[in-house]
Amino acid sequence: MSNSNQVLYKEKNATIEYSASNQCLTINIHGFLTSPQLIKLFENGYKLYTTAVQPNTGVVLNTEKLGAVKKAEQDWLRDTWNLQMYKAGMKKLAIINADNIFGEVAINTLKENVNQAVRYAIAAKSFKDMKAAHHWLVN
Repeated sequence: MSNSNQVLYKEKNATIEYSASNQCLTINIHGFLTSPQLIKLFENGYKLYTTAVQPNTGVVLNTEKLGAVKKAEQDWLRDTWNLQMYKAGMKKLAIINADNIFGEVAINTLKENVNQAVRYAIAAKSFKDMKAAHHWLVN
């Protein structure tokens, strides 16, 4: 975490940060999250995006340590969270690649769901590092 990042939310295996330099909200997953923890994390991301900060139109999802995500949570992300975030102004979702096969599968499903959506238009793209993700978001 750089000095320009402010931690807005923290739990055992996740944080949500705001980067003033990029005006960007970052959802970081640092380890295993249960289904309720995952949903709570993303619900807090929505609340922070809409009330606590004034981010640009993109969000970084740092999934380096993400594990498997159950179908019910994938469906919730697709049908609820993505739609809420789109209505709140999110146009881009930059995803830092997972470092394991379970996370990769979850992220591929998330990207497919975003790209096939008809109720919202969000661009989702994967990156190897935070610098590239931030560059894409602000340009």
